[in-house]
Amino acid sequence: MTEKVRIGLIGTSWWAENFYLSNLQGYEGVELAAICGRNQARAAELANKYGLARVYTDYQELLANRELDAAIVVTPEDLHYPMVMAALDAGLHVICEKPMAYTAAEAHEMLLKAEEAGVKHMVMFTNRWLPHYQAINRLLEDGFIGQPYHAYLHWPTGWGRYPEEKYYWHYDPRRAHGVLSELGAHIIDLARWYFGEIAAVNANLTSFGRRFAPDGSIMTAANDSAFMILDFANGAHASLHTSSVNLVGTGLKHTGQITILHGLDGTLETCGDPWSN
Repeated sequence: MTEKVRIGLIGTSWWAENFYLSNLQGYEGVELAAICGRNQARAAELANKYGLARVYTDYQELLANRELDAAIVVTPEDLHYPMVMAALDAGLHVICEKPMAYTAAEAHEMLLKAEEAGVKHMVMFTNRWLPHYQAINRLLEDGFIGQPYHAYLHWPTGWGRYPEEKYYWHYDPRRAHGVLSELGAHIIDLARWYFGEIAAVNANLTSFGRRFAPDGSIMTAANDSAFMILDFANGAHASLHTSSVNLVGTGLKHTGQITILHGLDGTLETCGDPWSN
């Protein structure tokens, strides 16, 4: 491996730019070496802005670049499996956006392939890196509330309240699993981080908004509201809800986020937007 970890980024979305490129630029020990996107103009724009030397429109060509050490996959979830498997075949370390894959079977194959390849592999659950949630986890580890027995996580957002007739792949059931995979994956991960492995799940997934297919027709959409009851292996339980059609969370603001954790010796309660600090 070279002195710096040379990274190839697959994806040119606003998230690829604002989370990955903007944070990795100038980061010690990292070189942003290549970027891939279907829109060559957008990929070239980001390459010029963040100093990436190579631009690709075919991810297979990027992964064939023998100068790379690692790949970051920031694409719609139906593309995670083929892209990650190809990166692992190329012997690269991999960071993949959540959710890990479109199906559990695909995710299991990806894990086995990564272990077989002997490379580092990670799904990017961003909230584990926020000071807000790290502080909660430290308090739990320190026994601040004693034995935990119930968690309530409520994440309302409003990014799904779009009035225009536009296609959003998040709601296309052929490509994604709606708000469950977009935000529900985060609160499920946090609940597991706090309380351990999940033993049983009861869920209700609903779509309230009108969603449009690429051709402009109305499609049967993936969910924009997800409610879950979780039972944990340690006997604790949790109720989780997230939505993309809440007025309280209109836009990308998470103003109504609530986390309440009950234990035999106390309660932790937080609310607000953890991204604001």
